[in-house]
Amino acid sequence: MHIKLFMRAKNLEVPVFYRAILQGFFYNYMDDFLGTFIHEEGFIFDRRTYKLFSFSRIFSKDTPVYDEKRKILIFNGEIWVVFSSPIYDLIRSFEKNISERGFVTLNGRALEVFKITKRSYMIDKEDVKIKTLSGITCYTTQNGKRYFFEVGGKEWNNMITLNLKNKYKILYGQEIDGDVEMEPINVSKKVTRYSPHSRDIYEEWMGVFKIKGPKELIQVAIDAGIGPKNSAGFGCVKPIS
Repeated sequence: MHIKLFMRAKNLEVPVFYRAILQGFFYNYMDDFLGTFIHEEGFIFDRRTYKLFSFSRIFSKDTPVYDEKRKILIFNGEIWVVFSSPIYDLIRSFEKNISERGFVTLNGRALEVFKITKRSYMIDKEDVKIKTLSGITCYTTQNGKRYFFEVGGKEWNNMITLNLKNKYKILYGQEIDGDVEMEPINVSKKVTRYSPHSRDIYEEWMGVFKIKGPKELIQVAIDAGIGPKNSAGFGCVKPIS
């Protein structure tokens, strides 16, 4: 399920690499017990930890101002973000905690929340076109170094398939057959960081893809995110016609 939060900003300043700020924002508006469990423990499978949520970048009606000297973006007017998860209690708690307040605090700035929408995308076919709401990253780590896979290549698809199957096993307690293939249609690569102070560099791919495979795995991709680092703001996607 996707929940979209619409806000009004007045001189909202965030660093260019603002994923860490958004991640903290989403944790702040979860129920205490649920947020602490997901943040501190998460769901463990095959020695990997999954948080089972993702989120978009910040979208805005008007183009944000870029302050090159301070390396910040300044937002004014209508902005929105998307939070996605297959865990209904997580969506419910996030919506409830924000609705009760009518405003949120993002990077120290109070923002009016004027609309909240929810949408469940029901996947009923094995060939779906998707659009990224935050970039997808896909890599392996060897000896402490990340090696990023070619978008849509064999290693990319193998890693995406394994990641989705693990999430599926966590959610439903059973294995699923079949593989996922992603075909880039109109995409671009960007090099990014988790935060301004992070030394970790990530390659992310944004744009439109075609994803083929079991519809159950595509459903997990839409709800929980594609690839690793979903809870850090990578791999949030939605289906498009």
